Amino acid sequence: MVVESSASAARRSFRARARQARSARRLRFTEWARRRLAAAGLDLDGVLVQRQVAGGLEAIVGIVNDPLFGPAVMCGLGGVFAEVLKDVAFRLAPVTRSAAYEMIYEIKGHAVLAGARGKPAADVEALADVLVRLSALALDLEEQVAELDINPLFVMEQGRGVKAADALIRPRLK
Repeated sequence: MVVESSASAARRSFRARARQARSARRLRFTEWARRRLAAAGLDLDGVLVQRQVAGGLEAIVGIVNDPLFGPAVMCGLGGVFAEVLKDVAFRLAPVTRSAAYEMIYEIKGHAVLAGARGKPAADVEALADVLVRLSALALDLEEQVAELDINPLFVMEQGRGVKAADALIRPRLK
């Protein structure tokens, strides 16, 4: 016979009530948005609510399937670095962990990831892991995906991982 303490039962009950409250808030927000849009003559397909990311450095990662060379993986700093400086590195898939680190340290902005000007060092290990996993994804989906971009990918402080804020996948046309 399993006996549950009153404290653990209370925690379980609290979590269940919190989940129900979040679900009810989402439903109320969706219905409110649907009514507002209907009043304007528009239709609502759904609502996307995301957690706001604070801190971290913006990076850009992605894959491209070149017709001649096959899938390649791309890495660089995001934001202004990607748009203005075009500071990115490419490698053909498969990308090993050591090749991922080479890509990261090849970009001109790698010093920012190391913690320039008193800022904390970024989680380069997590960024390298993303590049290795993207490489595997590029090989697995070579016939289906033409391009994939994650921009920005927030690289958090060392040991805190990464958070993808936006992604775009362009399917391969047959």
